[in-house]
Amino acid sequence: MMPVITLLFMGLLGSLGHCVGMCTPVTLLLSRPARRPEDGMVSRGWMALLHLGRLSTYALLGVLAGILGHLLDPWRTSLQPLQGLVALLLASSLGYMAAAVAGWAPPVETLWAGWTGRWGRAVRGLLPQTSAHPLHAYGLGMLWGLLPCGLVYAALILAATMGHPLWAAAGMLLFGLGTLPVLAGMGWLVARGDLQRRERWRRAAALLLLLFSVQMALRGLAAWGLVPHFRLGGLMLW
Repeated sequence: MMPVITLLFMGLLGSLGHCVGMCTPVTLLLSRPARRPEDGMVSRGWMALLHLGRLSTYALLGVLAGILGHLLDPWRTSLQPLQGLVALLLASSLGYMAAAVAGWAPPVETLWAGWTGRWGRAVRGLLPQTSAHPLHAYGLGMLWGLLPCGLVYAALILAATMGHPLWAAAGMLLFGLGTLPVLAGMGWLVARGDLQRRERWRRAAALLLLLFSVQMALRGLAAWGLVPHFRLGGLMLW
């Protein structure tokens, strides 16, 4: 159960700094077809369908990650050193993301800026030019879920360790739900042109991402037998 809880909080807390900066222009782009010319407002239904499509993609990606983890599950014991390595790699990626959110390092998305640019050009070509149908919003939301994103990739690595497609899908769905409060709030602020409040969350989000990084690093070291596992009641922290 611990990875499910971690994925929920990864989405909730990671979105405070990372998603706000990354997805503000995406929100502006995908809300363009439903923006009313008279006041610039976007309907709540359009935004809700965008997020529903995004969550659907996360769940489908979780199924794929869970299938991979399930296929590797019979070799769990022999792959324990590999699990430790994966945990340390995830810890390193979260640590880098914490530094990026705090402004101490370039955003991780610069590593695949070319793919992000191709994604943006493809989506612009698919935006409806006349009337905006609700199915357009859902489809665009599913494409939003495929946007190259370090936080999503980190969540998928963790979901794959859950060893079952349904648990992994549920974990990725919870991850997506965790991002909803911040991204839905960003949609509200974007509609009103108020984008200054997002900076207030960066330091807190960076600190929390760093704490997740330390937890995953300890989990990796414990898998290698270098530090003992630690439980809090029935909950294994690492």
